[in-house]
Amino acid sequence: EIRPDYKNGSLVKAGEQYGYLQGLGTPEVQFHPLRLTVTQQYRAAYYIPLREAYHNLYNAEAETETEQPELREELNRQYDRFHRMFRELNGKDNAKFLLLDAGGREMLSLERSVNGKIQKADIFTVPVSFNANEVTHVDTPQEALAASLNKFGEVNLEYMENLCDIGRQELLEQLEERIFYNPMMKSHEIKDRFIAGNVIAKAEWIENHLRDYPDDGASRKSLEALRKAIPEPISFEQLDFNLGERWIPMSVYEEFAGYLFETKAHIHYTESIDEFSVSFESTNANITDRYYVKGEKRGYYGNDLLKHALHNTVPDITKTVQDKEGNDIKVRDAEAIQLADTKINEIRSAFTGWLN
Repeated sequence: EIRPDYKNGSLVKAGEQYGYLQGLGTPEVQFHPLRLTVTQQYRAAYYIPLREAYHNLYNAEAETETEQPELREELNRQYDRFHRMFRELNGKDNAKFLLLDAGGREMLSLERSVNGKIQKADIFTVPVSFNANEVTHVDTPQEALAASLNKFGEVNLEYMENLCDIGRQELLEQLEERIFYNPMMKSHEIKDRFIAGNVIAKAEWIENHLRDYPDDGASRKSLEALRKAIPEPISFEQLDFNLGERWIPMSVYEEFAGYLFETKAHIHYTESIDEFSVSFESTNANITDRYYVKGEKRGYYGNDLLKHALHNTVPDITKTVQDKEGNDIKVRDAEAIQLADTKINEIRSAFTGWLN
């Protein structure tokens, strides 16, 4: 007999031979014998009745949405029978054997670990394929909405009508500020879900919809709610654009650098290391004089200072001095650092002015 819970790879017994099935769903189901050790054959003899008891119970309760105490008792009996002989299903040897069966991984879920101890799963005591404590009647539309969200995760008006014995129109009127019709989805949604995301795009879509369906009052109310939620536009003056913001396109920085240094600039940003690189196609006095700072060992040119301006940093410039014993030591060149900081701030300020 081919049971409905069998699948390709299910462990079964045909006569005195254990094996697995292939070709289910086709006219020719194939049985492939397995070479099992004596211990494995004993395990199979205890495991297969347990698996069948589990599926008998689960499927019966799923189909009838009614508790099946006799089938639950049989599942407990088969599990206890297996446990007395081979211990927990999730034991190392048992788990390895169960995985020979296509449904073995599901059977491992018949046990759960609580504080490090293996225990029977919920199905041994209560239904898991349906909610035995499901709400069947409520007094208010608000309670009906809560029940619908708990069961379906969405607004199910037909279910809500049956729960509270209220007509749909009255239901919608009493939930007027809590649910809205979404013509894009052709269904109602709770306020927090509907008035969320890109409310401007949603409003534009419904406006177009109403041109074709001007008598759609539910959509018109939804449009009004969306319009109220559209934020006030932010004026350009309120925006704070800083040189080095990673979201600003590099082409904008290149255009600014070309304006400031009066030569074509190439600016690249490597996200993986958060690093800008700057180069110019030609040099001029802006690069070598106006935006130049001389250090003891090296000079900092316009491209160097622009890079620091993009990173909002200042170069750590040092110089050599002699200590009391006459030894050469490196110290920070405060004067050069201050000059570099001034020029870098000038570049950053120039960017804001250029944008304005």
